[in-house]
Amino acid sequence: MFKIHKTRSKFRKKFRTRSNRTGSLACFFPRLSQGMLGLRATSGGLIPMITLIAFYQEINKRIKKHGVCRIFAFPNRKKTTKKSGCRMGQGKGTETFYFCRVHVGMLLCLVTASTKSKGVSVLHAAQYKLNISCSIIEY
Repeated sequence: MFKIHKTRSKFRKKFRTRSNRTGSLACFFPRLSQGMLGLRATSGGLIPMITLIAFYQEINKRIKKHGVCRIFAFPNRKKTTKKSGCRMGQGKGTETFYFCRVHVGMLLCLVTASTKSKGVSVLHAAQYKLNISCSIIEY
């Protein structure tokens, strides 16, 4: 009789094809159409959730009924820390804050305002709330 052997799968990760891995972040963000203004990151970094909330509030306060805003930065990662006097083991630690990782060239938000000057002023005011450098792009 033949014995059926189970295939080894423990160390097979390196044989996986590379086509199913995500490449560029640019494919997830829409292109600018006529009359849209965007805020693009010119430097990378981490934006904490508290900073993003202030960013959202600043845009909503200034734009109100004059236009529409779509925000793509979302705090989906968490930072955990353990006590300084803690011994090894006993788990990972408590969550201190959530943050959003931003890469160079990432589109943070899109604004469609009633006038171009209104949209530029909204993005210019919101730009100061972030801890990374950004630039306003238009179509």
